[in-house]
Amino acid sequence: MRICALQIFAPLALACIPMDRVATAEDRRSHATTADKPAFMFGGVGYFHRWSQNDQHEFTPTGQDDLEKWSDMITINVYPTCT
Repeated sequence: MRICALQIFAPLALACIPMDRVATAEDRRSHATTADKPAFMFGGVGYFHRWSQNDQHEFTPTGQDDLEKWSDMITINVYPTCT
C-alpha cells in the first residue's frame, strides 16, 4: 500500500518543482533557507525540495538542508519513457 501511495503522490509533488534547469549550490542554499511551505507532507513531516538534476529530485525535512548531513530524505526518480 505504501508504494502505491507514493506512485500516486510523486507526480503531484513533482508538479510543484520547476525543472527547467539544474540548481546550483547557491540556488539550493537559497531555496532551502527561504522556502516557507513544504513541497509535500509525508508521515506528518514537511519535506522541502533540496536538489534536482535530470529526472532525480531530493527532498528533506526542515533543518536537514545540508545534503552532506541528513538523516531523512525522499528521492523521487522520474522515468518519462515508462508507460
